[in-house]
Amino acid sequence: MNNSVTRADTKHGSEVPRVLLIFIRVVLPVTIFLIGVGLVIMGHGHYTSVFANRDSLLSATGVGFWLIAACIWMLNWLMQMNVDDADDRQKENDARAYFVSHGYWPGEGPAN
Repeated sequence: MNNSVTRADTKHGSEVPRVLLIFIRVVLPVTIFLIGVGLVIMGHGHYTSVFANRDSLLSATGVGFWLIAACIWMLNWLMQMNVDDADDRQKENDARAYFVSHGYWPGEGPAN
């Protein structure tokens, strides 16, 4: 089981529950995006100028919500990539330490 999926360590050592991670990574951006869709539908997709009429303001606000949802999703994606890179880096460091102490890479066996 991948610990980076089930929990996340903060700088104080506490763990973030899986439900909260799912909420932040999936539910929050999808909800914000759907609110944006609703605003664009309420504005009939009409846009001339933000201050021209109420429909233009609703459509512009809906597109703004889409952008906010995209930013939240991309930040979550970047954070997940950072966690994955840190795990890979640690595995590489462990393999190097094994090589230094044993003279061969893990899983290869000693050279004859």
